[in-house]
Formats: sequence, C-alpha cells, structure tokens
Amino acid sequence: MMRLSVLLGILLALSSGPVWAGYDEGVAAYKEADYATALREFRLLAEKGVVVAYTNLGYMYALGEGVAPDMAEAARWFHKAAEAGSVAAQLTLGVLHFNGEGVSRNYPLAYAWFSVAATQGRDDALQYMDIVLEKMSPEEREEAHRYAKDLVHQYSGAGARAIGSY
Repeated sequence: MMRLSVLLGILLALSSGPVWAGYDEGVAAYKEADYATALREFRLLAEKGVVVAYTNLGYMYALGEGVAPDMAEAARWFHKAAEAGSVAAQLTLGVLHFNGEGVSRNYPLAYAWFSVAATQGRDDALQYMDIVLEKMSPEEREEAHRYAKDLVHQYSGAGARAIGSY
C-alpha cells in the first residue's frame, strides 16, 4: 500500500528552493527541528501565495511537526498546492485519496491526480496509476478517466504559471 511516508524522500520541498524572505529561515529552522519557527515562516509565505509553502505546511501537518498530526489539514494544504501547480502536491494528493488519509478514499480521484502529475513529467505517477487501476471497477475506471481529463485540462501546466511551485 502506498503510504505518505514513502513519498517524503522524493517530495519534500524543503531541501532546496527559491529565495523569498523567510524561506531560508524556515528551511534552516526545519532542519534544526525548530518546527515552531519553520511553521511560522511557512505560514507567512503561504499567506503571500508562495506555493512551496503550501506543500511544506502539508508535510508538517501530515508528520505532526510543530503541530498535532492532522491529515485533514495536511490534505487541505496539499490540495491548495496541487491546484496551484505543485507536481509534488498533485502526486501526494493522489496518495491521500488512494489511502483515504485526510480525505475520503476515492480511487477515481487518486487516478486523476496521478494523471495530472504524470502529464507534468512525474514518471512514478504512471506506476501509481497502474496500481489504482487494478483496484477499480469498470464503472470507477470510466469515472477516473472523466476526472483525469477534467483535472489534466484544468491543472496541467499550472506549475509553469505558479510562483514557487514545487
């Protein structure tokens, strides 16, 4: 079963990133396990619409770093980042829908978010699409393809337009 923790090594946006006031401070604080400071810096950046901050907040809520673990809140941040073009968040949102973590289990939506990530170059999303296809009924597959078409049309390429999307 896909777990959020499996993806953290490849998705965590904190290792390197763009330069914004507060971003370097947030990353440094995170690396030193000063999660309260990291959380404060990333929240300030999120208020300014910095997409990578949405993703970072999603991870912090998912892992309970500086906050009580809250998968619903994590999912909310990942959804916001995914809609703004974060490919990492799109892939993570697919995993959350696959597992029913913080959101209801929904294989067609999982497939659709994996599709969006795949169209933006995430080859691992193709493997996840195959896994979720095996779990679905023929009716769910039809629904998944409809969702995927809509989400790909709506969100593929959004990352190129988003400021600071990771």
